[in-house]
Amino acid sequence: LPAALPISAAGRASEFPPLRDAMQWYRVELDNLLAAFAAARARELHGHVGHLALALRPYFTDVPLQDGWFATHQVALESARAVGDRRTEGRLLCGLGLAHAMFGALDSATGYGRTAVDVAREVGDLDDEFTALNNLAFTFSALAESDRVIEAATQALAVAERIGDVGYATVARVNVVAAYVDRDQFDRSEERRVGKEGRSR
Repeated sequence: LPAALPISAAGRASEFPPLRDAMQWYRVELDNLLAAFAAARARELHGHVGHLALALRPYFTDVPLQDGWFATHQVALESARAVGDRRTEGRLLCGLGLAHAMFGALDSATGYGRTAVDVAREVGDLDDEFTALNNLAFTFSALAESDRVIEAATQALAVAERIGDVGYATVARVNVVAAYVDRDQFDRSEERRVGKEGRSR
């Protein structure tokens, strides 16, 4: 199989300090990565299928490529389920939820996102749980459902505090505050609308 990551002279995966360089590497190696994915699928190397799909997600998120994202993650999801790899299954569900949200399929995104949260809790992975909750908050924001954003982001904040990750906690707090602001602005606009309607009668 083609290498999934560039290998340095020391035999370790290369590191890319700037994100720009990493994305450039993805662009150069995308065909090889997809060939590796197809070969792993053909040989029923389910673990490789899942890991390669997850390795491709940063690129699909940055570009994004709808067909490649959906196809690789859906195939990999079947592979993860075939071998009972719940952790990888949850991460793929999370990725599919984000993909559907980014491309406007918000009902599907919500379903994937909720299941991803459930799987992360089942396997006890707090990092995955935070990511799934954060993505779910993003989906609810796109649906303009501020109360659900607050609920998901507040749960994400609790997970971040359990992990002890300041960066995670900051992201969650920003999402909570933004949702409260959005809800307040909506309430004020509704008050103005009702007031105008009342005066016009």
